[in-house]
Amino acid sequence: MNPTQKEANSKHVASLLVYVQEQLDGNAVQEYSAAANSIYGNIHLLDEMTAELCHALKLVVDGDEETYNRIVYDAKNPMSRKLADWWEQHVEADLKRKAREQKLVTVAEMRNKEYAEYLRLKAKFAE
Repeated sequence: MNPTQKEANSKHVASLLVYVQEQLDGNAVQEYSAAANSIYGNIHLLDEMTAELCHALKLVVDGDEETYNRIVYDAKNPMSRKLADWWEQHVEADLKRKAREQKLVTVAEMRNKEYAEYLRLKAKFAE
């Protein structure tokens, strides 16, 4: 049976995370390695692995530029290219998510102000 999209995604994220961990300190977490080596990945660890990968890349981005370029933008390394693609998509999705969240906050604040004005007017005319 072929893996589902989520299973394939978990395998992909696990593979990228193992690559980053091995590049940084030479050691990959056993559970992540197992997910990377399984055709079905590990969907139960997908959110955790995604958060770990994002955190690791943020540390690399904020750190040494040479390390960042070696891990993320090595044009001769296929895994590095895959990681760069994943990272760019992840950053873009994160920006869109934050914009949506901010829009929801703005709408909620606006509704709260409108409701407060409604209550003020209701109290004023109830007198």
